[in-house]
Amino acid sequence: MKVKDMHRPENYLAYWLGFADGNDIGAVPPSPNIVPIAFGVTDTDSTIGTAFLTSKHSLEDIRAGARKLQERGQRVVLSINGATETQKGWSSLDPENFAENAYDLIVRQWEWDGIDLDNEDPGPPPPNFPHVIRALRRRFGRKALITLPVYMGKERDAYLKDVRDDIDGVSTMAYWEDYEGQIALYEQYASLVGGDKVAIGVSNPGSGSSSTPTSAVARLAAYDPPGGKFGMMFWNINSPLNQPQAFEWCEIITSHLPRRHTPS
Repeated sequence: MKVKDMHRPENYLAYWLGFADGNDIGAVPPSPNIVPIAFGVTDTDSTIGTAFLTSKHSLEDIRAGARKLQERGQRVVLSINGATETQKGWSSLDPENFAENAYDLIVRQWEWDGIDLDNEDPGPPPPNFPHVIRALRRRFGRKALITLPVYMGKERDAYLKDVRDDIDGVSTMAYWEDYEGQIALYEQYASLVGGDKVAIGVSNPGSGSSSTPTSAVARLAAYDPPGGKFGMMFWNINSPLNQPQAFEWCEIITSHLPRRHTPS
């Protein structure tokens, strides 16, 4: 008798960059079921700035393109980067105010599907950061997506074990690692949040420096640990240096996922 596969479908997250030259958002292929749009930036009074997001593509075009993606079943989230100024950065955020402002912008105004928190501060996240995540979950509700790209290891990101029930998944972004290095990092984060909440991130040469070895991509996509992984993450889908290569890598990723989560 065939044993029923209890693993969930795997996600494919592909970043689209509003701050980079390259294809418009409408050129995003249908294969990724989650499309983080990068980057909003933390701002004064616990708000989100959009000037960087719209530096190469207009907000009107971004929103129109996002609607097209949603109409074909893809989920669109706003990826947030931390401002470098202390008075605007992650440590400045009031959790409840930020959650309300983020909800107003992302859900009420733009009608997008969630938020992606790209906290790359060199040291451990400030004490308020787990509270920001919990406040976002309370305000956005259970159906919204809350994801985080990570790569600095389990000691730096130990806080994740305390918010694992408030997030949908994390994506590793040590793109330069070979297959063995990528799996080792996956296992570090799996020990914090569970393997089914960890996606493996890759970056193609057309995205710039620190790309993933091409020979590792198909193997990483096919990697099928006990309980499954969250899926794969790709940086980035509108690679300005080599757009055809980005689409080629999309096909490699989607064709090797063990249980692909297709847009519905």
